[in-house]
Amino acid sequence: MHKENAQYLKNIIEQIGFPTISKVGKEASDAAWLVIQHSISDPELMKSAYQLMLEDQADINLKNLAYLFDRIQFFEGKPQRFGTQYNSDGSIYPVVNKDELNELRKKYNLPEIAQNEIDKIPSVEDIESIENQNQDYILWRQRVGWK
Repeated sequence: MHKENAQYLKNIIEQIGFPTISKVGKEASDAAWLVIQHSISDPELMKSAYQLMLEDQADINLKNLAYLFDRIQFFEGKPQRFGTQYNSDGSIYPVVNKDELNELRKKYNLPEIAQNEIDKIPSVEDIESIENQNQDYILWRQRVGWK
């Protein structure tokens, strides 16, 4: 289902570019992002859609842009900016800057994270050990092109 939806969306993007709010309405634009957000086995679609959304950020839901950025970073094994992605243990995946996290989240229409939760976020230096916890996950990311 994800692959079918992704292919359908790729066809739409070829015809009109990213389905922005002014082109298709808020609900359809959010639906397009949701298809992209779940197209984790298609890194190129996610990355190219992110670039299109970045170019049209005045005409999309900024929250979607933040989620997609973090999702790409997460699968590439890089620190995220907005704290939207979680580790398998339920903790927030490392972020670039914990001190400015809530300020940045506010700019992108994301709710604040409680300070005690921010304090629990692993440091960027912990990414390698987090990444190496699941060998199947590493192999999958290599197979689909994230690594």
